[in-house]
Amino acid sequence: MNQMRKSFRELKKAMAAPVEADKQKYLSWVSDLKSATEASKLLEPEKTANVPADQKTAFLEGYKNKMGELVDEIDSLGKAIEAGKWDEAKALVGQINQLQREGHQKYRTESNEH
Repeated sequence: MNQMRKSFRELKKAMAAPVEADKQKYLSWVSDLKSATEASKLLEPEKTANVPADQKTAFLEGYKNKMGELVDEIDSLGKAIEAGKWDEAKALVGQINQLQREGHQKYRTESNEH
């Protein structure tokens, strides 16, 4: 999760004023973010312990679906950066940020909120 946070923070800052010459660095961060997200998809969210047994399967399926959405958005971000579509990349960073907020609210315990 720390790798996700670090890579995404760097991408958010970079997309505020992207530089074509730094495209490979941005793509490296996208790759790191995607790898960390895919690894996290295999984990159980912190709130799983608080979910009633009869709701656990649906809860975990929802988590995996949300993480899948995030991977798709990260892929789109990589494609936009690769193509130099900076306005699209900025918009995707906003969408990823929104998905992250929604996911943290639903699947993360309060003690880890920043």
